[in-house]
Amino acid sequence: MTQRFSISPSAAAMDKGLPDSIFRTLACLGIFGDKNGWCWPALASIAAMRGVSKERISMDIKALVEAGYVRRQARYDNNRQISNKYQVLFDAPLTPVINGGLTAGINGGLTAGINQNAPINAPINDDDDDSRKFIKICEMYQAEIGLLTPMIADALKDSSGIYPLEWFSAAFKIASENNARKWRYIEACLKNMQIHGFGWKPEKHSARGTKKAAFGQAIDELGEWVRE
Repeated sequence: MTQRFSISPSAAAMDKGLPDSIFRTLACLGIFGDKNGWCWPALASIAAMRGVSKERISMDIKALVEAGYVRRQARYDNNRQISNKYQVLFDAPLTPVINGGLTAGINGGLTAGINQNAPINAPINDDDDDSRKFIKICEMYQAEIGLLTPMIADALKDSSGIYPLEWFSAAFKIASENNARKWRYIEACLKNMQIHGFGWKPEKHSARGTKKAAFGQAIDELGEWVRE
């Protein structure tokens, strides 16, 4: 794991009635959340991080929704539910006074309603084509490659504006078939498709050394681009 932190509500950390195991699930969701708390990790990914079953994670999320720490929103495609996305509900923003300022404490500091550093939740807009495309790419990555980290999500977001959706599907499949589930390899495949055409694939090799040979070919065919 490359994540350095997780963002979760401070109220949840101080909630004596919230079981530690459920708080850990909340913390896992906080790893994947964007600046507004929205995330859509696969239950299997959270379960692997926690070392429990998907059913356990589903029950934890239900409890977090009921406790008011998480919002769950169903996602549909052609009137059929395909997945859920989740929003970690951060602490409330500063309590404003009539003049629009902040209440000053005795020591001259600011008195916050709950947490003066807490972000404000805002809905994510996934109605536009770019957002739907990015979400679909993330779902394909998790299904074909594995755990989606924030760093990989950022890379996928940047690349989603460059390559067509079907190229990602093909690149993920090539990476999976060659047991080279690394972003550098996937990106190399995308670049090769851009140079040689959508039908590009690394050449077949013998079973011995297949992974190394396929990875080397995908990278080497990019020439100077990789070595820059």
